[in-house]
Amino acid sequence: IHSIIAIAEINEALNSGDHQQTLAALLLPTAKLTGVNPAIAKHYHDTLHHIKQLLCQVCHNHHHQYIFLFFVIFL
Repeated sequence: IHSIIAIAEINEALNSGDHQQTLAALLLPTAKLTGVNPAIAKHYHDTLHHIKQLLCQVCHNHHHQYIFLFFVIFL
């Protein structure tokens, strides 16, 4: 369940448009991510936001399970 909470926090941060908020979400202990480099927070935000947009297009055009599968693999 902690992974789901971390995903929700990261998604919320991506929606905010604020790369510092995204960095804070990526650094949460529940995200269980290692090696997150604060110096490239904008890159993380931009890349994850782009991936999220692509997944939303897939979700819209196909099936919702693709997003779930992505996040299971991601974490």
